[in-house]
Amino acid sequence: MSNRLKMIRNIVYRLKRAFGVTVRIWRPTVQTQNITTGSVSKTYQKITIKRAIAPPQRITREFTYDLSFIAANKNFTYGGFYDVGTQIFIIDKKDLPVAFEPNQNDFVIWNTEQYEISEVVATAEKRGFLLIAKKSTATPVVAESGS
Repeated sequence: MSNRLKMIRNIVYRLKRAFGVTVRIWRPTVQTQNITTGSVSKTYQKITIKRAIAPPQRITREFTYDLSFIAANKNFTYGGFYDVGTQIFIIDKKDLPVAFEPNQNDFVIWNTEQYEISEVVATAEKRGFLLIAKKSTATPVVAESGS
């Protein structure tokens, strides 16, 4: 193992001790739809990570225009401000099940809040993953049942 990989492993270990939090990654596995009622039921694979690194969250205010402004370039249009929280999670490969890699279809539950993964960056030789996840401040609190 090269010195660079040893250094990355030591840095991740220290960060896990300083900023380590318990998070869950939920991956949708099966989705079924009832034809008569139209209801959709989903099942998830839940993976608990005992020490994911979660540095402080960044919250920004964004504005989105209504489609009529973009399409017709009218003088008066509607839009809206909303707050987006960007959270970074760093996950050590050792804390994940064998052959599991996070992707953008997964989402992270931390402090009863749901974060949608917007970007996944693998470290050198896939020894860990950097997850950039976002949530709207209007996202409802998730009540987890079971483990």
